[in-house]
Amino acid sequence: RKYSMRSCIWLRFQYIQTSFFVSDGYCTGRVEIYHNGEWGTVCDDGWDNNDANVVCKQLGCGPPFIVHASAYFGEGTGKIWLDDVGCSGNEKSLSECYHRGFGTHNCEHVEDAGVTCYRKCIYYYPVRLTGPSWCAGRVEIYYNAAWQTVCDDGWDLNDAQVVCSQLNCGVAVAAPHSAYFGKGRDKILLDDVACMGNETHLTRCSHRGYLDHNCSHSQDAGVICSGEKIRLIGPSRCSGRVEIFNNGSWGTVCNNSWDINEARVICRQLGCGTSLSVLHFGEGIGEINEVTCTGSERYLPECSYSRDGAQNCNHSQDAGVICSGNVFFLLNVLVKTCMNLSQPTISLDYASGVMWGQDATLTCSVIEGRVGGLFVFRRMPGNFIQTVSSSSNTVSFHITQANLRDEGLYQCLFQRRVSDQDVNTSFSDSLQLTGNYVLIYICHFL
Repeated sequence: RKYSMRSCIWLRFQYIQTSFFVSDGYCTGRVEIYHNGEWGTVCDDGWDNNDANVVCKQLGCGPPFIVHASAYFGEGTGKIWLDDVGCSGNEKSLSECYHRGFGTHNCEHVEDAGVTCYRKCIYYYPVRLTGPSWCAGRVEIYYNAAWQTVCDDGWDLNDAQVVCSQLNCGVAVAAPHSAYFGKGRDKILLDDVACMGNETHLTRCSHRGYLDHNCSHSQDAGVICSGEKIRLIGPSRCSGRVEIFNNGSWGTVCNNSWDINEARVICRQLGCGTSLSVLHFGEGIGEINEVTCTGSERYLPECSYSRDGAQNCNHSQDAGVICSGNVFFLLNVLVKTCMNLSQPTISLDYASGVMWGQDATLTCSVIEGRVGGLFVFRRMPGNFIQTVSSSSNTVSFHITQANLRDEGLYQCLFQRRVSDQDVNTSFSDSLQLTGNYVLIYICHFL
C-alpha cells in the first residue's frame, strides 16, 4: 500500500554523536516520524539505500553515506510507525514509499533504522588510493558502505590533482589509465569525470552520475601524486641526505634497505638525472622512514614505504644519494668521497741521497686499494710534467742518470676519468731533489 499523508507527517533524526561527523547532527541519527501527535521509529526490515536516500533528501541533507540497522543509534521509545518500507529513491517524502501501514509491524525497537547522510553543503565522499602508498594507487570512493572505483574515460591530470589535494598528497604527477594499479572489486561509481583541478572533492567535478557508466574494471583510473616533499641536504641540490616532509616536519630515510634502486627514484623525481652513488651525509633529525623501491618507479610514492617510522634504525644510518645532476660536485665527490681518496704521497728510492749520474725513482701513492687511473708528476720551478698510467694505487717515475737539470721540487696527483671528465685529487706535498744528495722535507703551501 502507499500512503500520501505528507502534510501530516514530520520527520527527524534522533541524533547521537558519531566520530565521522562534527556537525550538529542534523544529517545523521535514528529515523523518527511524527504521526498522530507522537514521535515513533521505523523498523529496519528491508531498510536500504533507496529508503535512506528519501530520508536524506526530505531533510535537506546530501545523499546517504551509511545505512544503519539494529538500533545503531540506540533504541527509540514509543511507537514503531513504519515497517517493510520500500522506496524507489525518487519519492519526496518517506510517507510516499510503500510500507505496511502506520503502526503495523512485527518489530522491536532493537530493530530501529538509522541513516548517516552527507551534509548537503559538503558532499564529501571519502577518497583513497589503493596501491603501493597513500599517495599513489587506484582511485576509490566510499559510497553506499563500499569502496567503489572511477572509470578512466576522460581521466587526466586535472582530475588527478583534485584527488591529490583531497588527500594532502601534493601535486598530481600522473593519471594512469587501464587499471594501472590493478582492478577494483566492487562497483564503478563515476565515469566521464571532468574536473577543473581546483575542486575540493572529486564528487564536485562534472560526471555522468553515481553508478552510471559504460566501463569495466579494466578501465579503473589511478593517480600518482608527488607525495611528501623531498629534498637532499648536502653540498648541492642533487646530492645529500634524503629527507621527506611528513606530518608537518622533515624526517630522514633509513639506509637498512637503501641502495642504488631507491636512489634512482629520488634522483628521477627531483629532476637530477640518474643516481651514481649512495652515501651518508651526516645525521639528520626527526622521524626515520623506511623505503623500498625496485628502481623502475617514476616517483617515490610508487615505492613501498612506512610512514610509521623505521624499526631498529637511528640517524647514524640516514641515507644519502649522489645524482648526476650536478656534474662538478659529482666528479669530485666520486673521487674524494666515494672512494675516500686523500692527498697522494711522494717518495724517493734513495733515502741517503742521489749522486749525479745515478738513476733515481720517484714513487707516488694513494693509500686506498687498487683504484687505477693516471698519476701526474710535476717539477717546480719550470713547466715539467710527466704522466704515468697505473691500474693500482701506486706508480713510479724513473729519472735516468740524474743531473742538475732534474733538480727542483717534485709533486704528484692522482687523476681518474669519470663520465667523460677528468677528476683530480690535490697535489701531494713537495719533495726536493738536489745535486750530489737528496734532501727530503715537506713543504706546506698555505
